[in-house]
Amino acid sequence: MVSMAEQPADRKSMACSRCFGERIRSLAELNQALSSHVATAAERLRSHGLVASCLNVFLMTARFAKDDAYVTANRTVELSEATSHTPVLIHYALECLKGMFRQGTDYRKIGVVLTGLVPAARVARQPTLFDPGHQARMDTLMETVDQVNARWGRDTLRFGAMGFGGRWQMHRERKTPSFTTRWDELPVVKAS
Repeated sequence: MVSMAEQPADRKSMACSRCFGERIRSLAELNQALSSHVATAAERLRSHGLVASCLNVFLMTARFAKDDAYVTANRTVELSEATSHTPVLIHYALECLKGMFRQGTDYRKIGVVLTGLVPAARVARQPTLFDPGHQARMDTLMETVDQVNARWGRDTLRFGAMGFGGRWQMHRERKTPSFTTRWDELPVVKAS
């Protein structure tokens, strides 16, 4: 007889990626897209009470493009200290992207995968000699950003590297309505 687990299995990784609304050639737009994905993944990490010790960034061209060869690239960095702090993760992700970007290539997708996940409560933090309260201030900052965004809506507070809008965002003209989860998308029936 198989017993049912009372608790779900621990997460091994957390990822965030999207295809672009149109092909992107600019490093600045790729930076914005990647920063946005990293911020989303970091927010999810904190909501689960986890920190990551490894970050992987991947970048792809269009798989079936007739004019270009299919190209994928990825870079992984082991973090010196496990974290869920968005600015730290964005910094490392953008460093990875710099090494992968090739000028003149049309990119179609970018993403980040955070691995080496452990509960934040289990991580022993090493205080720094020159800035002893840095970790506590970053924890407070991230908690405040998450609380404001939860109350006032996603991306009310956002990091400058994420930019505003951009051609990289997905097209949503054909998105299926969310009738079961959003009141504003509930169909209205009018009787005459």
